[in-house]
Amino acid sequence: MIAIGCAHLIQRSQENREKLKASYTAESMIRRIESQLSRYLENSEFFKNIISSGYEISEDEFTDLSYLMKENKKVIEAYELAPAGVVTMVYPLEGNQKALGMDMLQLPERKREATLAKESGEYTIAGPFELKQGGTGALLFDPIYVKDENDQEVFWGFSILVMNRKNFVEELNVESLEAEFYHFRIWKYDQNEEKVTIMQGEENDFTDALDVECSVPNDTWHFEIVPKHGWSTTAEKALWYVITGEKRNERTQVKLSVVYLDGKY
Repeated sequence: MIAIGCAHLIQRSQENREKLKASYTAESMIRRIESQLSRYLENSEFFKNIISSGYEISEDEFTDLSYLMKENKKVIEAYELAPAGVVTMVYPLEGNQKALGMDMLQLPERKREATLAKESGEYTIAGPFELKQGGTGALLFDPIYVKDENDQEVFWGFSILVMNRKNFVEELNVESLEAEFYHFRIWKYDQNEEKVTIMQGEENDFTDALDVECSVPNDTWHFEIVPKHGWSTTAEKALWYVITGEKRNERTQVKLSVVYLDGKY
């Protein structure tokens, strides 16, 4: 019994160490995601700062500036400006014409995050979902405010980034997690309180996963992570089998001794 108890303690200790390592790995990936989002946000805030200053940007200026910013950026598929929530400018226009005229504060699959961004003053990410212009992606709503004649801030609209989900995952290099012997999944709740997967590796079973919460503006993302071979290492499992196997052998020997003493052989 002492040996079995020791095996239990060793196994629990190993599991705790593995979960600590997994938690650190998850938090490192979360910091990487936050860093990437901050980089993308710089693009959105460029337009935000121009408009907030009171300058009225023309469509040609928007196109030229977007062209310069989009160069060598695979994650950002399109830039949009939406005064009062309605998309009036988009770059590139080709392939994104269907986005024009969309009212982000009224569309059922967009209005929750758009409204949160408007009311909080912080950027909010919607999706991933199927985009009207085709493909799967996410929208980053960055609210813009301007001063009125009474020097009061009023809502102008949104600077919006359309982000490609596949390229976002590739740029984060999440394959490195799989290479480090982990399965992972990042998800959040949608407006219907249903889980929506943002990204994940190859595994679909996360019943024994460690859940690390990640706070993003106006939302919470859940990072689930689990070692490919479970929380106990192969060495620890082998030790457990050796110890418990020895105890089984001891019980067998005791039974045989009793049989011999009874004179049955």
